[in-house]
Amino acid sequence: MKHVMRAVCAFWLVLFISLRVCCSLECPQFKIITEYKHKYPATIIQSKLSDDGKQFYIITSDGGLYCYALNGVEQWHFKYPGASSPQWFVSDIAASPNGTNLAALAIRNSNSYVLSGSTGPLSRAQLDAKVIYFDSGRLKWELTLDAASKLHISPNGMVLVEPLRDEYARVHGKYRLIDSAGNTILSIPSAESENENANLTAGFSDTGDYLFIENRILRGTGSIIAEFGYRNYILAVLGKYAFVQSFSKADSVLKVYDMDTDKMLWRKTINQDMADDILTEVSFSGGIVLVKNAGAYELKDGESVKFGFDGIPEFLIPPGYFFVKGNASFLIYNKSGKCGNLRTAKDDICIANSGMLLCYTPTDLRIYGTSSLKLQ
Repeated sequence: MKHVMRAVCAFWLVLFISLRVCCSLECPQFKIITEYKHKYPATIIQSKLSDDGKQFYIITSDGGLYCYALNGVEQWHFKYPGASSPQWFVSDIAASPNGTNLAALAIRNSNSYVLSGSTGPLSRAQLDAKVIYFDSGRLKWELTLDAASKLHISPNGMVLVEPLRDEYARVHGKYRLIDSAGNTILSIPSAESENENANLTAGFSDTGDYLFIENRILRGTGSIIAEFGYRNYILAVLGKYAFVQSFSKADSVLKVYDMDTDKMLWRKTINQDMADDILTEVSFSGGIVLVKNAGAYELKDGESVKFGFDGIPEFLIPPGYFFVKGNASFLIYNKSGKCGNLRTAKDDICIANSGMLLCYTPTDLRIYGTSSLKLQ
């Protein structure tokens, strides 16, 4: 009888362990929920998902800006007037978390046009820029600037404009904070405009309460609430955490600070090869930090535990799924290990937001999500 009881107990123990392993490695089934093909001859040069996951935006090579619902139905579009050669091209966009307000950056057309933020010689035209502001698809205002390269928008519709850094590291223009009515609130020069290895970083905290510019965290009034040293760059302010990347001659280090206590929680040398002034990107969800192209870490009591992957994770999709780029596919991991894969096209450019993955080429676009998503 004892042998029978032991066998039964062993059976249930094995079953329990198997179920735990199975459930711990479960992944949501990602599938194509939206497909889009753009009409020739214009091509897709950039696309983004709104933070609320209800719409996506496309910038096209003929200067157009399009907004689509997640089911692929066009909501609105905008294009500066002109026949085959419009005077202005949309080159960057930033949408508020609820998708209501959208800011677009337009640069003047020229024969030597290149997308802002790309490498190569800069034309005179790129030193002329406009910020265009939309409210629920309606053009609300536009503002002409001397130079700009990138936009950020807060939950309450404030716009932060980054200046332009050319291939010789010269900085053109200033950081500008603009309210939802088109008024410039702050105008701040780069602290490292003369540094040949300067980096430009800026953005809003996820709550919109703060903005950060290079090594400073500020309130909307311009008052500085935190400042880090020379060659330190703020990558993101998420919740109460500030993520800062610093450079030295030897390495590149990522630091995480608790803004409530002004204490550094941890620091990690992310890559010896990244000491050459290359900024990384960070994502943060549920106590997990993803350092793009470097690794993923779980913060615990001031320490960090690195997860192991067969490759370098590119995306973190809540509540804790890591996407590792393979050959024409993504390997999907959770904290326990590999749990699935997602096939994509080899030449796709992919971005993750609002629990989805958007991948596009110059001619087509696909959005991958789970079966629990409801198309609007």
